[in-house]
Amino acid sequence: MNRLDALVFEKLSATSGYIQAVNPKISISGTNKFYINGLPEWYLGWTIDGYDEFAVSASLVRLSKFGIIELMYDRSIKDSDYSGLQHTPFIEKMLAGHQTVHPNETLCVTATHSVVFVNEYGKQFREACR
Repeated sequence: MNRLDALVFEKLSATSGYIQAVNPKISISGTNKFYINGLPEWYLGWTIDGYDEFAVSASLVRLSKFGIIELMYDRSIKDSDYSGLQHTPFIEKMLAGHQTVHPNETLCVTATHSVVFVNEYGKQFREACR
């Protein structure tokens, strides 16, 4: 576990319950094609000072591999609105950047709604570290 992982885990632990996440992609409108690595694999709509959204995404995957958080792909929280996560300034900026590089394509952001949460093992880990 590195410093970023500890900071991300601390921020996740401060939130009780489920956390909205999206798995966004920059897609070519009207096709099933998208740009690989155009956006982070996991996006929660927040950052950690000194780290970008891609680093936070990689940290989430590492924390999941440690077994202290759950990344529930293609699951959503009942009665939750995910539209705000798809249209943050960061995502809009990344989309605009790709559109500039590929002016002949109509690009859009597509996203799978997902959930992140600190599991029971993670809660026990947090308490042991205090």
